[in-house]
Amino acid sequence: MANLARTGHPWGRRPLDAILSAGSVQVGSESIYYAASGIAESGAAILFLHESGGTGATWSGQLSGLAQQARCLVPDLPGHGQSEGGGLQTIAEYRRAMLGFLDALAIRWPVLVAGVCLGAAIAVDLALHAPDRVAGLVLAGLHEGGRACATIRHRTSLGEAPAEFVERMFSGAASPRLKSEQAKRWRMASPTVRHADLLALAGYPLRDALQGVRHRTMLVGGQHDAIASPEYTARLALEAPRGERVTIGEAGCLSMVERPDQFNRVVAAFLQEVQPGQLPTAAAVHRGGYRRYS
Repeated sequence: MANLARTGHPWGRRPLDAILSAGSVQVGSESIYYAASGIAESGAAILFLHESGGTGATWSGQLSGLAQQARCLVPDLPGHGQSEGGGLQTIAEYRRAMLGFLDALAIRWPVLVAGVCLGAAIAVDLALHAPDRVAGLVLAGLHEGGRACATIRHRTSLGEAPAEFVERMFSGAASPRLKSEQAKRWRMASPTVRHADLLALAGYPLRDALQGVRHRTMLVGGQHDAIASPEYTARLALEAPRGERVTIGEAGCLSMVERPDQFNRVVAAFLQEVQPGQLPTAAAVHRGGYRRYS
């Protein structure tokens, strides 16, 4: 895909803050909050799905860094961040909620889906059960059962927010600020939501699901990922018929947070290869989200 700034596209002449937006859409009885960047006419869309107990803020570096390559959509999952609801119990329920989110934005063409941890499992389920809505997958921090030990799950069931759970998401090189911000998001989620997220991951048959995915699937692992090591990610990539892996240097599970520039280059290159469908002009303008520039 050509760089919009070099092709004379109107967006190439606009400052970044002119193309960032946010809004909410109704999915069932609940309002789903989302942030967005890019413009509809850019020809591709990426749906970013966050981790257990987190928010879409995990993907802030992608909202800014990939905005000129695609329309970037970053929802807070139900019950998380600024979205309504009490969280969901299974990956299938989250998958149906994200299909409803895309429907509410009138997006019915294939999009690239990028997910981390819980979001990665949801992305796999989307590709498995709604293959015509998915152009390809970018999966990070993905592990069978979510890699949260029984002790951590028990402590979350008691309403605790174990600090070591967040600590393990980062490499030793991560700044205290990044860890602190992530810990705040983890503690902000309700105890019920945190625990339900971990249970949803623990109960998801990841390997079986991956074997049924027919899309290009890129598994991204941090060099120092304590949740899904590069070796484990390489083995997991073999489970997907069209799987491949990429390792981000000097990063942990949240490589998109620690090394956003590296992560964005990998995703931008993958986006060019899978080439999600062009955005229909008639559906490009939507209340609270898509904006057209003349």
